[in-house]
Amino acid sequence: MTKKEQDILIAGKKLIFQYGIKKVSIEEICQEANVSKMTFYKYFPNKVELVKKVFDTLYEVQIDAYLKMMRSDIPFSEKMKKILEMKRTGSAEISKEALKEIFKHSGDEFSAFFDEWIERSVKVAIESFAEAQQQGYIRKDINPKILLAWVERMADLLSDERVLDEYDRVPDLTEELAKMFLYGIRGER
Repeated sequence: MTKKEQDILIAGKKLIFQYGIKKVSIEEICQEANVSKMTFYKYFPNKVELVKKVFDTLYEVQIDAYLKMMRSDIPFSEKMKKILEMKRTGSAEISKEALKEIFKHSGDEFSAFFDEWIERSVKVAIESFAEAQQQGYIRKDINPKILLAWVERMADLLSDERVLDEYDRVPDLTEELAKMFLYGIRGER
């Protein structure tokens, strides 16, 4: 990847996470990246492809870090704490507007992309939780597939105006949802 392409990706991510996908123009991305529109189009045919590259790059980095941590020798309780930390860090830059667009995208050009992106993320999480279940860290009587439905409902909450209005910052919401998922309403044991 060239420096210019990397600059465009960084600028695109920053602006998209701050203002949302629809509100950011190619011109604004070019200005932030300090490149011409011609340079932008050299690397990306349109904004849709830039958005996909931003999220695919983000996915790869986050999944690699997650799998490395889950495969490490640290105690399972520490892994759960690290998952919370990763959720908080991963959502630190994203605005409520951008979050809504990611999880409420029905009918737009990103629908299939984000559905597939979320599905891949959930699949990795389910596989690692099933492995933890086999190792005795998670109750054996829980069907790992029910976790998928639970995660889908959490995604619905991330785009629910009533829920979003209760939080000043997205990381606070994502951490609370992750804690409820990992610990239930009783809290960490």
